[in-house]
Amino acid sequence: MKGNDLRGKTFFVTGGSGGLGRAISKLLIVRGAHITIFGRRPGPLIEAREELLAARLDDNQQVDMVAIDMSDYTKVHEAFVSQRRTADVLYCVAGGNHAENGFLVDIPARALETCMANNYFASAYAAKAILDIWVDDDEKEGLEHPHPRVRKIVFIASAAAFLSSPGSIAYTRKSSFA
Repeated sequence: MKGNDLRGKTFFVTGGSGGLGRAISKLLIVRGAHITIFGRRPGPLIEAREELLAARLDDNQQVDMVAIDMSDYTKVHEAFVSQRRTADVLYCVAGGNHAENGFLVDIPARALETCMANNYFASAYAAKAILDIWVDDDEKEGLEHPHPRVRKIVFIASAAAFLSSPGSIAYTRKSSFA
């Protein structure tokens, strides 16, 4: 991946249907990358995919989408394996804390679990799944490729990892783990 030319490279972007994930996906597509976006809600995924298709450099660029709950390792692994292309780079962007806002004394214990699932585990499971796939690929290639390909995982974290915010106990603590 030299400079801005990403032609022939494949990127998986969790949380790619909105916010920062969508913006990252658009930056990648205009540089020639193949993109697969992952998100929970089909509606925003469809909208993001249409936007990415319109921004492609050429019609050969693949833009795929997967509606999935990223907090289930088995489903994430299956979704990654079933894609047309294996990612060269994984962006872990999925997350948020809208339902978990509140002070610890005021929020239900389940909100803590939900926040960890939607933020920490969504990234951890995505990273684990792609690493497992990459290791398997490298082992299959064996002697043909004595040097494994360079691949990358990028974790996007919130500033909440470094600065606590009143009423964001579930999310702030989660961000410090990422």
